[in-house]
Amino acid sequence: MSQATEEMPSIVRLEVQPAPDRRRVHFMVEADGLEPPFPYLELSVLDPDGQEVGSMLVMGVMEPETRLTVHVRPPAPEGERRPYLARGRLFYGAEGEEERTFSVMETPFTF
Repeated sequence: MSQATEEMPSIVRLEVQPAPDRRRVHFMVEADGLEPPFPYLELSVLDPDGQEVGSMLVMGVMEPETRLTVHVRPPAPEGERRPYLARGRLFYGAEGEEERTFSVMETPFTF
């Protein structure tokens, strides 16, 4: 008799590296428990005032390690020292169904 264990998808690591041009943020996301139906990955950058200044949606994440770049609009002002926030969210939401968020991870950073 086999035992079914359903592991929920989760983000186990989120690293970000802001680019020197202050226009881009490089994300590295490590996820676990990725099985069909594969979850969506939403990456976003929030400015020091909590406003979203960049985002990206990846549908059907199958690889445990994902590296992507999010563009920031407008670029971070020169001399800005307050922290920005990088957020990764794994979720699933088929048409006509309520979204289910499996995992959210955030990390502050400065340019």
